[in-house]
Amino acid sequence: MNPKTIVTSLAVNNLEKSLVFYRDGLEIETPGIDQGIIALEIANLSLFLIEKSEFEKYSKTGKAKAHISQSSVECILSCAFNTKEEIDRILEKVEKYGGTIPSPPKEEEWGYTGYFKDPDGHLWEIVWSKNNMG
Repeated sequence: MNPKTIVTSLAVNNLEKSLVFYRDGLEIETPGIDQGIIALEIANLSLFLIEKSEFEKYSKTGKAKAHISQSSVECILSCAFNTKEEIDRILEKVEKYGGTIPSPPKEEEWGYTGYFKDPDGHLWEIVWSKNNMG
């Protein structure tokens, strides 16, 4: 399998808050909110943020509380970067725009890694590798 783009959809509680976090905080270009969805383009990823009530319709669960976890940590979204400084710059903005940093960034034997959660608790891992992974 060799897809052109990976498409991921995340359920969010508040589209306006998510728009500010991703567009203004993380500086990801987006046209804004259209029909209850925010579309974000990140390298080889199309990320759709969908209000939980709409997400329920797309996922055809019919009962969001029974099927959409309240923790939002069913997966980790990981991104590789070219420098440690990029990671630090992102983490500096996270809390200012409504996200959280569960632990400080860490030097690893293989490189550098940081974690943050968006306003809905979706966990992101951001890494730089000494072996030029990013």
